Amino acid sequence: MDVQASAPTYNIRYNAEEDRLLISIDVPPDREFAMSLTRRLAKHLVGTLAAFHAKRREAVTPANPTARDTVLGFEHQAAVGAAVAGGDARKNTPAKALISAPRLVRAVKITPRPDGSAVLVFDEGEKHLTLDLTAQRLHLFMAAILDIAGTADWELPSLATWLEGSSLAAGQAPPKALH
Repeated sequence: MDVQASAPTYNIRYNAEEDRLLISIDVPPDREFAMSLTRRLAKHLVGTLAAFHAKRREAVTPANPTARDTVLGFEHQAAVGAAVAGGDARKNTPAKALISAPRLVRAVKITPRPDGSAVLVFDEGEKHLTLDLTAQRLHLFMAAILDIAGTADWELPSLATWLEGSSLAAGQAPPKALH
């Protein structure tokens, strides 16, 4: 079974009972199809997405690592802020009844595109959930995972310096000083 979703229909929430992320899509009229992600896989997913973004922007960002991280951080904050301001991010969306128990994701296949967007395929062996995310929604996706990881006390290591302080809270990360 292959379940696909365009970007506006996915949800990410934390399942404290299992200490996992649930990534779900709406199934009309009032249900959801969900797959669960371990913290290890979530960490690798965000790190890989961050690396893809940094690599894609390599030619147009400064060579100095501090300046490059600052530019990438500003781009990330701007994308998340625009998504929050545009109403694309909604916290505390009520969970719907699941069409089946969440399946554990075994692998995530990522197909990055030159424009910064990407297709993510969450694969558990028998079933797949596909998210086609624009560049802006990819930043929102990473920020949502990092927010949940922070709330869940996952204590993830630094995945990318420019992602530190990233938050959906008020749509902006705390300001950084660059001297």
